[in-house]
Amino acid sequence: MLERYGDGLIALGLGGPEIGNPPQKYRSAFDRMRAAGIPCILHAGETAGAESIWEALTVANSRRIGHGVRAIEDPALMAHLREQQIPLEVCSSSNICLKVFPSLAEHSLPQLLEAGLYVTLNSDDPPMFNTTLNREYLLGQRTWNWNLETIERLVLNAVDATLLPETERQALRHSFEQDFERLIQSSA
Repeated sequence: MLERYGDGLIALGLGGPEIGNPPQKYRSAFDRMRAAGIPCILHAGETAGAESIWEALTVANSRRIGHGVRAIEDPALMAHLREQQIPLEVCSSSNICLKVFPSLAEHSLPQLLEAGLYVTLNSDDPPMFNTTLNREYLLGQRTWNWNLETIERLVLNAVDATLLPETERQALRHSFEQDFERLIQSSA
């Protein structure tokens, strides 16, 4: 696997059921990847609680956290995530489908944003959860009355959280900033 880094492999992830599959179980793989300079990106804090996020950070030094929505259960974790600006890849529809929250209105996403955490909006597994990224943004706007500024922040957060080479990431960010500027001007 290591020989594929840079040729399609950009990171090592851990997804699927959190319960029964803690990062500790795969520590040697994470250690090998990190030793080779390959980032790890784990799903955590969805079906398992805040402790799974801590474990993703301590065992795998996860660069981003897939989901992370249950971080609200631990004030110390919330503070750590805010201070370190570790991106949370929030997938609200999948969280509802998996009954992490009973409804979008009760989802932790507004609390995560209000607390100053680094949040990106994602679609998780679109066919499985019958969603798209566009739908996730529409749901956010309809449910939490997001304005254009909030949507722009979430989009730019996602761009900044990519593992693209710096020049490509900056070019992508610049393109999105220009698009948002045009959108803002046309709606004024």
